[in-house]
Amino acid sequence: MINLGMVNFLDRVTEGRYGRTGGYVLVAPQYRLIVTATDRRRVMAALPDPGIDPTIDRFIDGFQGPIVYISTAGAEILTSSRRIPVAAWDMVAILPTAEAFAPIRAMQLRMLLTMLAAAASWWMLTRQLSPLLDTARTLAALTGGQQPAAALPIARQDEIGELIGGFNRLLETLRQREKALLESESFKNAILNSMATGIAVVDRYGIIQAVNKRWRRSSVDDAGDPGRPAPHTEVGANYLAFFDAGSGFAPDAEALRARSGIEAVLDGRLPGFSVDYPRPSAHETRWFTLAAMPLEPGRGHGSVITHSEITALKRAEQYEQYRSRTLELLAAGKPLEVILDALVRGVEQLNPAMLCSILLCDSEGTHLLSGAAPSLPDFFTAAVNGLEIGAGIGSCGTAAYTGQRVVVEDVTTHPYWKRSKSLAARAGLGSCWSEPIRASTGQVLGTFAIYHRQAHTPAESDIVIIEQAAHLASIAIEKNLSAERLRESEAHYRLLIENVSDIVWRQDRDHRFTYISPADERLRGYRADEVIGRSVTEVLPDEGVALLRETQRQRDEAEQNGIRTGITRFELPQLRKNGR
Repeated sequence: MINLGMVNFLDRVTEGRYGRTGGYVLVAPQYRLIVTATDRRRVMAALPDPGIDPTIDRFIDGFQGPIVYISTAGAEILTSSRRIPVAAWDMVAILPTAEAFAPIRAMQLRMLLTMLAAAASWWMLTRQLSPLLDTARTLAALTGGQQPAAALPIARQDEIGELIGGFNRLLETLRQREKALLESESFKNAILNSMATGIAVVDRYGIIQAVNKRWRRSSVDDAGDPGRPAPHTEVGANYLAFFDAGSGFAPDAEALRARSGIEAVLDGRLPGFSVDYPRPSAHETRWFTLAAMPLEPGRGHGSVITHSEITALKRAEQYEQYRSRTLELLAAGKPLEVILDALVRGVEQLNPAMLCSILLCDSEGTHLLSGAAPSLPDFFTAAVNGLEIGAGIGSCGTAAYTGQRVVVEDVTTHPYWKRSKSLAARAGLGSCWSEPIRASTGQVLGTFAIYHRQAHTPAESDIVIIEQAAHLASIAIEKNLSAERLRESEAHYRLLIENVSDIVWRQDRDHRFTYISPADERLRGYRADEVIGRSVTEVLPDEGVALLRETQRQRDEAEQNGIRTGITRFELPQLRKNGR
């Protein structure tokens, strides 16, 4: 039994205060009874019945923790409860919210005052620095490229106004420099884009930084995927990867050589590098030159890569070699069939997609005979041998008949090949262009024909080749015809001279013997090999030499006076081998 009205151990709890105005209450929840409290008036006071005060009911039901509620006296109170397990009592701390939240409200007031002060400062700074803010926004717009560079507005003639004025002067200087730079860049791009050479600039690692229009067009034209550029040829790509094995640039060995050369230029190990490479296609082989030059001497400044098509130059070189070989054969006096075969093979080497043939007119000029066709099937050559010359009779028969070039782009549909369509299909031929071979007099001597495996239209370079080949063939054929006529003439000449009793000499301009007739050998006793190449004066007595020279002087004087001398007749003593 504890007399709560007397001093007891619970006084140590209730005598203390929580804060300045708060206190403690010890509650027996099972009896809804206040056991003791800091406010002695509430000792042994009963709590309201259930349902009257929900907050008290919540504590009675075992809620532990803080809660704010309105007391019966109308005061807002912050209360926190904790249950004492051994007694099943609740120790409750009570503190008016006015005291509990006073530090927070004070802090809120200070924060509000601070925010008001900051807002006032911000307003003042914004007002004072608004010209700088406007300037900053204008500069941001200029930096982002949203508007062209223009002078910044000056709101006040103060320090900030002077700063903006100085910036405007700097901006004008930069604008003039940018204008000059743009004009220079435009001029440079106009030059680069007008060049027929593809140009790219790469950095020290081989990354493409810029290209011209020709480079882009060539990249698309040379790509395997139509309409898309070749891999590793666009800005931002590593151009060195273009030469990796299997890229299709060239045979792997040549591709590796090209990559190594460019890397040597980028590393500063070479002052420059270039390589010629072919690009075969279905109908022709095109040639290009790849060159790399450093942007600046030394290492680490990148390089300029150029791609130039040299197909015309390469063809000119190859044709010149081909022409020289042909002329060498002509000069060496090789047989016509050897020269014609070399002509045909030379054109086929110039363009491996071509199959060529030469047909020669017969003596009557009514049929074409096989001259050379090393790459055409034997059965086709045999079928064409003896082709009639006439209008509409194949490409070659028509060309020989009209004396004009005949281009049949598709032998399967052209009327000239109606009778030979199956023959062409069996030989695997798709097109035939025929050029007449003309003599210097205009006479048609034969035809030079170029075949392709597929239907094909000649390019300008193809026309040049067929014309030049036909011209070389005409030289060879005319030379052969002239040689035959000369041999026939000499045979006839010898037949006349060597069967008469008169003596016949032939001398050059220096009076050296080039021929003596058999009658001279019988009369004077000298063999031809003893006389040919020697001067006629060696077989004349002194009076004969004097007479010969006087006669020659008279002829020369007459010719200098414009008198045609013609034949000169005079008597001349000679020496026989025996001295008579």
